[in-house]
Amino acid sequence: LLAGLPDTVAGQTVNRFCSSGIQAVALAADQIRLGNADLVL
Repeated sequence: LLAGLPDTVAGQTVNRFCSSGIQAVALAADQIRLGNADLVL
């Protein structure tokens, strides 16, 4: 919220110590590629 994003913005944590972190990055890339997101933090 301090970044100025609304509280309705979807989020996902990236954990670099397990394969779920890699999946989070892949999901973010897919959302950008499909045009559903311009930026994923």
